[in-house]
Amino acid sequence: MKGKGENGIYGPRWPKLYRYMKENQLGVAALQETHLTDSDLQWLETNDRFKVFASSLPGHESRAAGVAIVINKSLVSLEDVEVKIIIPGRAISVTFQWHVNLRLTVLNIYAPSRTELETRTFLEDLLEAYTSQPTLTKPDLLVGDFNMVEAAHDRSSSEGSSQATVSVLWNLKRHLGLLDAHLAKYPDSRAVIYRSDANPNYWERLDRAYIKNNLIDWIMDSRVEDTGVESDHRAMVTTLECRRAPYIGKGRWSMPVRLLKSRPFIQKIDACGKAAQERLQAITARTDQLNPQIVLRDFKAEVKQLAREYDKIVKPRSDEQAL
Repeated sequence: MKGKGENGIYGPRWPKLYRYMKENQLGVAALQETHLTDSDLQWLETNDRFKVFASSLPGHESRAAGVAIVINKSLVSLEDVEVKIIIPGRAISVTFQWHVNLRLTVLNIYAPSRTELETRTFLEDLLEAYTSQPTLTKPDLLVGDFNMVEAAHDRSSSEGSSQATVSVLWNLKRHLGLLDAHLAKYPDSRAVIYRSDANPNYWERLDRAYIKNNLIDWIMDSRVEDTGVESDHRAMVTTLECRRAPYIGKGRWSMPVRLLKSRPFIQKIDACGKAAQERLQAITARTDQLNPQIVLRDFKAEVKQLAREYDKIVKPRSDEQAL
């Protein structure tokens, strides 16, 4: 997230994130460098479509680090959700119901970036947490900004992280039984997430998703894309398919009822209706190209397109009174 951006928590970043998750049907988003305070979380609680579980860096809540996991309530049930703060401001784990009796655990991390020693120490602390606490649920997915690379070809400078740091990461992966999700799906792809603002030619593969070995075959897709949220990192999107779930199609689109409360939208529909009436009155002879059924079809298509476009520009649910 690279902080809260312009106007803080009330700015455009969080609404853009919610819209991105909604339009792309994303159930879970893992965020780093969130800089959330208690009052920020109280504000985010006013949104009834998404639930934010977060951990901030003690003493630096609004200035540094911070991790959060966002749940899309329309896709993921919050029943029996378990949240664990592994390392405050650096590592948070959320376990939720996935399908029937299957549960999924996502561990989101943000490693220190100032020195490689700090990064290595953080990874050692994370490994220690999982080895010393047998009851701690191991993650099915380990995602986040590691602020280090596993191999030299993961940096444009071809300068890899030290072998000592890489070894700690490998020990962590081995203990948790994890593999690189993107490379498992696309072995020849680098999936560059971070590019320097100062030098666009400099890039690093700092953000990664690791997945349990037994879930590798359940990866439908893994891709890197822009989200519309201002950041120097792009998003790593991993799509999992529960092989035990029944096939569910895309469903039938319906216009959001809240748009009926919007006067500008209703005025546009009224104008479309009047234009359709004029076309009907202008029909003097019925043809295959022009008849009442054709006019009705075009009117319905125009209304549907207007509804889709207008729904994209309205504010989040918490601000719907502004419509």
